[in-house]
Amino acid sequence: MLFKDTLTLAETKQVKSMDIEMASIVGERLANMIRWTDRQRPVTLCALSYTMRCIGCQWRTIPTRF
Repeated sequence: MLFKDTLTLAETKQVKSMDIEMASIVGERLANMIRWTDRQRPVTLCALSYTMRCIGCQWRTIPTRF
């Protein structure tokens, strides 16, 4: 299964306003993957973290739901 490691411009804009509560860790075997509303495929936490750092977004608690 392939996962996208970069965010599109639209997704970057969504990250700026996203409610991290909408995000959830996707399964125990994919604990480094994150999914949120309206995104077709999960994105790696690494890519999301990098994007959030680039736009100066602060991390909030990410709920883990397995």
